[in-house]
Amino acid sequence: EALVSPPLALAARRALLDTLVEVAHVQNKCRLRVRALCFTRLVPGEVGRRVVVRFDFRCPRRHGLLQPIRGVPAAYRMRSGTDDLMLSCSHCSRDQIEEDQMMLHCPRFGCCYDLCLTCAEVLATHRQK
Repeated sequence: EALVSPPLALAARRALLDTLVEVAHVQNKCRLRVRALCFTRLVPGEVGRRVVVRFDFRCPRRHGLLQPIRGVPAAYRMRSGTDDLMLSCSHCSRDQIEEDQMMLHCPRFGCCYDLCLTCAEVLATHRQK
């Protein structure tokens, strides 16, 4: 007979995941850049559950999570007084990422860390260039 434990509460699962991530971070001796959360969700009108994977990207300067945005961030437009700016990826230095469908941006004032989706994919899949 197999013993089955009841599912953990959301807060307990998140705390356990954060603890495991911190242990891996100490073992790897590198900064945590990407966190993947995988969970299931009931969808109204469907039988069964849908699996959802969410990736959270962190600023390497330890400012918190990067925000997905389109176009030039409002803080950049207000600071320069124009919306005709050209942004480059802070990871690969590719120019004109403001024209991409989406990019990741650190919301901390003065940080100016921007990440293109190509580099986000490389970080999420752990591929080396």
